[in-house]
Amino acid sequence: MTGAKTATAKAYRLLKSIMETAADDELTRRNPCRIKGAGKEKAAGRPIATVAQVDALADQLGLRWRLMVFLGAYGPVRPEELAGPPPPGRRRPGAEGHGATR
Repeated sequence: MTGAKTATAKAYRLLKSIMETAADDELTRRNPCRIKGAGKEKAAGRPIATVAQVDALADQLGLRWRLMVFLGAYGPVRPEELAGPPPPGRRRPGAEGHGATR
């Protein structure tokens, strides 16, 4: 679905909601927004990388980024968590100033 169709569906849902409120408040006799399915968005399927493609990407990026590629492809980690700073109270293993204790 293109961006224009998505925006149209969202705009229709907003208009329908406004008109439902107007009808509930008796500002209009009925809601004129009655097109079935007009407010529904249909998300296009996302392409999924094959195992071979993930392995090839990890090999191209090298050892430094290999784990990040595998966690992004197969792990429960959101994209912003892959490269972002750790949450407060948590430290990243091997981070400077946070030496490992034995």
